[in-house]
Amino acid sequence: TEEELLAEIYKLRDQISSTGKLDLEFLEELSEAGREVLTGLLAFNPDKRITAAEALEHRWFSKPKGAEHPGFVSLMS
Repeated sequence: TEEELLAEIYKLRDQISSTGKLDLEFLEELSEAGREVLTGLLAFNPDKRITAAEALEHRWFSKPKGAEHPGFVSLMS
């Protein structure tokens, strides 16, 4: 639901400190590559933050999701 989504967004916001450190350990289901992308997009320092275009070039978007999530059915194929 929309309320659950907002709760998750607030939870993520609370994980980001003003020092720019992001602890994604609570996102257990997210792969290491997914964490790299998310950390890059949410970097506190704008000079260290990746752009959407850079994120889309990341291996997390280019590798087949089925390898990472066996139950996942790709809608792109």
